This record gives sequence, structure tokens and C-alpha cells, in this order.
Amino acid sequence: MGSVSNQFTSNLQYVTGTFYYMNNIPFKLPDVGFNEVSGYIYFDEEFLVFDVATSLFGEFSEKEQTIKIEPAAIEDIVVKKGMFKDKVCVRPKKVDLLKAMPGNFDDEIKLSVAHKHRLKVEKLIDEFNRRTL
Repeated sequence: MGSVSNQFTSNLQYVTGTFYYMNNIPFKLPDVGFNEVSGYIYFDEEFLVFDVATSLFGEFSEKEQTIKIEPAAIEDIVVKKGMFKDKVCVRPKKVDLLKAMPGNFDDEIKLSVAHKHRLKVEKLIDEFNRRTL
């Protein structure tokens, strides 16, 4: 598993903490070895927030982190609808977000999201578009 840098940029903040907010969308990321990665994505006042938890075999919580990024630092957010789950693809303008997230990502982060959260995903994308106009 790649390490997360403690250096900050003006667009990305790394903090440790707990989470759960009203308009959050639960997601999963591809497994990293024996670690399962899941979390929530949502907007707060200024940032797009990723609350991420890594657990060993899905049972033993190892690490929780909160990553905040300004909407202007994101090139695009799109949803790819699938038969069983949807993929929310977040493409940042810089690699900082890709490096901060657990796992290996080339140019975008693909969040696996259950169908029942499609309306929330649409609202998230609408909010992203509103904030980046």
C-alpha cells in the first residue's frame, strides 16, 4: 500500500478523523492486497471530501483518513452506470489526490457505488458543476 504524504498543497488537505455526514455517498475502492478500502464522498462548505477507511480482510479497521480537495482542482466527475454497480470517476487536475488515496490510480479514481445511491451521485455531480462554473 502506498504511503500518504503529510505535505499539503493549496488544493488538498490530509487529516485523520471520524466521519458520517448527511449527504454522503458510500463507495468502495479496489482492494489493496488483503486490505479492503471503503468510504464516503460528499461536499462540505468548501471542499469535496473523501472519508476513507482501510480494513484488513474487511474486519479489522486499520486506518481512517479524510481527504479534502477544492472543486477547482478536479477536472471532471462522471458516472459510468453498470449492471450491478455504478462507477463514479473522479479525474483530478494534479496527481496529489491520486497519491493520497489508498491504492494505485493512473489518472482517475473509480469509486464503486451501489445503484440505490444514483440520485445522490447525480446531485453530487450537479453540485460539482455548479461550483466549478
